[in-house]
Amino acid sequence: MKANDLKLFNIRKKHSVCAACLYIACRQANKARTIKEICTVTNGVTKKEVSRAKDLLVQHIEEKKGESMEINSVRPRDLVRRFCSTLGMSNKAIQAAEEAANRVERLDIRRNAISVAGTIIYLISESSIEPRDKVAIKDICLVAGLTEITIRYCHRELCGYASWLLETYSTAKKKQM
Repeated sequence: MKANDLKLFNIRKKHSVCAACLYIACRQANKARTIKEICTVTNGVTKKEVSRAKDLLVQHIEEKKGESMEINSVRPRDLVRRFCSTLGMSNKAIQAAEEAANRVERLDIRRNAISVAGTIIYLISESSIEPRDKVAIKDICLVAGLTEITIRYCHRELCGYASWLLETYSTAKKKQM
């Protein structure tokens, strides 16, 4: 589709349309990328501009096709592997993070996926006995693009479920001892 030729968009920057296309393509390919991540590789495009362009693109495509367009939402389990790998955590910690992310979906936690993924990694880091998996909260924040306050607030919500979320990781640690 040639959005420019169709004069569909009254958007200040053409980069926002390109970023929105990239965002939609990532979602459809099940490659979890947030709008914030997409914005970091564009020329000064804001999250608001990309979000607006995405909504307009989706609306136009739906009108053309005559059916609704599915854009998969990002879930914590889509992000934890990438974040843990970037932090240099062990395979056991990565598997535990993925298991916790799968379990957290059963809970009614009203936080965005990035916050939950960062908090899960923080929980694993706190409970780890392996030095490799002891990651500073500042490093988690840097990788996830969060603030410490965000992780701490989400931690308050999740810490009551920590033993259940990290059940497989805890039993693996006990076997090692």
